[in-house]
Amino acid sequence: MSWTSVKPYIEALVGIVSVAALTISILTWHTDRKRYAKFQAGSALDKVAEAEEILKGREGSFEVTEKSAEDLARADTLLCQALRSDPDCVDAKSIQAVIVAQRGQIGLALTEMDSLMRENTTSARVHRAYANILELHGDDERAMKELSSARDLDASDSKAVYNIAYLEHKRGDVGSATRDYRAAIELDHYFPQPYINLVDLYRSQKRFTETDGLCKEAIEARHLAQLHLLLNCGEALRDAGRLDEAYLMGVGAIQRYPERPDGFGFVAEVLRRQGRLEEAASKCRHARELNPMEATLSALDSSIATELASRRVGQHKRTGRSQHQGGKRS
Repeated sequence: MSWTSVKPYIEALVGIVSVAALTISILTWHTDRKRYAKFQAGSALDKVAEAEEILKGREGSFEVTEKSAEDLARADTLLCQALRSDPDCVDAKSIQAVIVAQRGQIGLALTEMDSLMRENTTSARVHRAYANILELHGDDERAMKELSSARDLDASDSKAVYNIAYLEHKRGDVGSATRDYRAAIELDHYFPQPYINLVDLYRSQKRFTETDGLCKEAIEARHLAQLHLLLNCGEALRDAGRLDEAYLMGVGAIQRYPERPDGFGFVAEVLRRQGRLEEAASKCRHARELNPMEATLSALDSSIATELASRRVGQHKRTGRSQHQGGKRS
């Protein structure tokens, strides 16, 4: 067989191999691109999760004390990183809008969320974030509708269920709030806010047995590192007259959060009730050093000082009477 006769077949075979190689290269590129996009999306969601951890209850719990400007800035930086990885990450965009609202620009935040809702209405987090901003705006009715949408989209979203309970609690629907706080706990035993608010609800109704049971449940879920829960459980024990246990709960708060005045103020109040006024005065002074502008601490300090003065006057009178009686006998 001559080269001339074989050459066309070889050239055809080379062409087929080249096409196959090109096809494989395209498929590999396409697969790698999909994997990279998936990696980028995963990376973005990791950043979103980190931002949520910094914000804690902000995006998921309406009533949590406002974070510092530094915390907001850190969370915002992580969300910007998430959007660089995945510019279409609606979760990051929605939480950024909440941060805008927390900085006082609620009108701008609502505009951003309205735009985001037109782009994507299938993310439970987006509805939940929108509800958060609406609640800050004072529109609880629309906030409840958005939370209901979030729950419909994702029945396992414990934060949506918790926030529904919070709004029910806020409007005085104690029965529904109790049910939904419980539902949130069942969905996520490691989410602390439902425990915190349900303890507070039980305590306000003087349901001490249920409060005690819930505190134990929170301990088992390892939530007693949470300052609000520590103090809520402590207040429940105090209100039930179990002052020694309440004192230990307050000491735990001080040990975990020595920079916060709340624990020192609580311990001061318990010590006052126990009659340990000098110790109470010391703890209250320390709390006021940490937060000189807190009116409740100022009132507690005055109350302790008044009781101390009254006690000293009483002791002085008793000492005087004792000396007078001793003089008579002699």
